[in-house]
Amino acid sequence: MKIRSKATAAALVATAAGTIVTLTVLPGSAQIGAPNGTVPSPVPSVTAPSGIPTTVPPDATPPALTLEMATSNRYGTILVTPAGQTVYRPLGGCACDPGYHPLLAVPGQPLQLPVQVTGRLGTVKLPDGSQQLTFDGSPLYLFSGDHVQGDTNGVALHWRVIEVGL
Repeated sequence: MKIRSKATAAALVATAAGTIVTLTVLPGSAQIGAPNGTVPSPVPSVTAPSGIPTTVPPDATPPALTLEMATSNRYGTILVTPAGQTVYRPLGGCACDPGYHPLLAVPGQPLQLPVQVTGRLGTVKLPDGSQQLTFDGSPLYLFSGDHVQGDTNGVALHWRVIEVGL
């Protein structure tokens, strides 16, 4: 591919993982792969699935998600922990039911939701100093009666899963 003076060429390459990588060749290059060494190294940038370019290198490990999405036969798409545990939030009243335990933030880990989820993760400080995760201001809990991935046994009068509208 020839590149004209003062021009930039770009090629989109899809990796095996489905990530689209844009390779940009800077102006002044005579030809990609020219043997005379005048071709600068391509400057990679990653194009996210949303189409928004980012400066994260393509081989960088993305931050771990704090919460993920799963499909429940009964409730549709819901939020779960990376281990697949269903996440609950209380609806009014006291969140002091002994079957529900606060979902704690991992110290130093950034809070990260899947890009498809609209909402905001945060934390609230508990009396023991630990940080409980919140979603749109509601504290998050796990239910001790959920034993395998996908269980939603904690849904009760004052407890709900967090349904994700896609």
